[in-house]
Amino acid sequence: MNSNGDIFNEIARTVHSNTTKIINGAMDGTGLTLGTLTEYGLKLDNFKYEFTDYMILDYLKLEDNYNTETNGDHLHEIKTPSNIKKLTAGDRVLVAQFGADNIIIGRVVKNG
Repeated sequence: MNSNGDIFNEIARTVHSNTTKIINGAMDGTGLTLGTLTEYGLKLDNFKYEFTDYMILDYLKLEDNYNTETNGDHLHEIKTPSNIKKLTAGDRVLVAQFGADNIIIGRVVKNG
C-alpha cells in the first residue's frame, strides 16, 4: 500500500509543478514598473533599452489650457490641473506591462 501512496504523491507533485510553470509563464511580462519619458520614447527602470512603441492613457495628453465661448464673444479659460497636464520628456511615470505592451498609466512625483 505504501507504493500506491508514492504514486499519488508523485502525481500531485507533477500536477503542482506543471500548474506553477503555466501560471509563471502567463504572469511573465505583466505588472507595474517605473520609467522615464524621454525625448524619443520610454525608458523603463527594469529594461536596458528605450521603447518607441508604447501607449499613454488619454487623460495624460491634455493640453495646458482650454477656452470656452459662451454668448458670442465671452470667453472662459479652463486651466488643466498640473497633475494631469500633458507628459513631457523627463517625467517619471508608472507603467503597466502586459506582455510586449507598455502603457503609461500615471505621472510619478516625489512626496513633499
